[in-house]
Amino acid sequence: MKKTLSQKLLDFGASHGLTVVALLFLMILTIVGTIDQKYIGLYQAQKKYFDSAVAHIQIFETSTHSFYLPVPGGFTVMSVLFVNLILAFVLKFKFRWRSFGLWVSHLGFMLLLVGSFITFQYSQDGHVSIFEKEQASSFTSYHDNEMLVKSDGQDYEDIAVIPQSFLTQKKLFASPDFDIQIKIIDYYKNSDAKLRNLLTPDITQVVHLDEIDMEIEHEKNQQGVLIEVLNYKGEKVGDFSVFLNNPLEFNYRGKSYTILLRRLHMGMPFTVRLEKFVRETYPGTETPKRFESTVTVLEEGQEREVVISMNKPLRHKGFTLFQSAFATTENGQYQSTLAVVRNPAEAWPYFSCLFIFLGMVIHFIPKLFRFVKRRNKENG
Repeated sequence: MKKTLSQKLLDFGASHGLTVVALLFLMILTIVGTIDQKYIGLYQAQKKYFDSAVAHIQIFETSTHSFYLPVPGGFTVMSVLFVNLILAFVLKFKFRWRSFGLWVSHLGFMLLLVGSFITFQYSQDGHVSIFEKEQASSFTSYHDNEMLVKSDGQDYEDIAVIPQSFLTQKKLFASPDFDIQIKIIDYYKNSDAKLRNLLTPDITQVVHLDEIDMEIEHEKNQQGVLIEVLNYKGEKVGDFSVFLNNPLEFNYRGKSYTILLRRLHMGMPFTVRLEKFVRETYPGTETPKRFESTVTVLEEGQEREVVISMNKPLRHKGFTLFQSAFATTENGQYQSTLAVVRNPAEAWPYFSCLFIFLGMVIHFIPKLFRFVKRRNKENG
């Protein structure tokens, strides 16, 4: 009986050949991404090769042009592998007790891929830096930004926020709380800011931005945004440049406005207070041997003291706080920096590997016994 087109597509989707091709592309992306990491940095290599649907691999370049080969990116390859595994599981596997171990192992692989997607889509990471006796209930992203706009009498924490998606997609921001609209003209991933002469007394601070090459260490990039401020009739109020952590202030119709571009702030369901920071160095050097933070976790009127060191993180309510770095002020006061990670699928890899291991044990141990039994019969 001749197969229909849909049956052929399903057979292709479940084929071992597709698995091999997908794994080959994944190997190529890993090799090229690892090499390119030296030149563009870890974060950019991850975004370019592993988080993208299509990755463009540079083949060669001339004095005027660069030539790229488009290949499936990590997101596409992992999606193909997941669909391939599902189709093979449904169409090719027939349930028999002898193949029960294979079912368990394949379930582990599927959990691993699903967990990877959840991590890619919903995980958050950043840091919080606090001095002794200070406390914090939010952390700051290493990479993502947000733009805050406030007028007279407003506090930054109580106003609407322009997310990074608005900045990169160059959208128009409007809010009933303001008499102005903000149109994103351009977003620079790394920029150099120069103070410009004030042209009008209504503007208290203006910078001129130049887009520059990105740093290999992504955290060192200083983003900038070119904006156009309009009133609600669509009439232009002015063109401005906003530089990271450099507030722009201007007046319009007797009201003062402040626009600030900063790293994205994300909340935690608890508060940490730094009680004490300890630093030990190797004898005769300034090289850190050990440093740790003693913090108090405050939550719903309860307090709990925890020590966070380099190899002993704090795990609480889906958040993991690692001891990352420290700084010292001129008067000798320590500031501790804790890396913060929120990953809803943090435990998924452990369960996935457990399923894969158990499946292999269930599948191969009986085979081993049958092999030993057969050899004993042959020798005996």
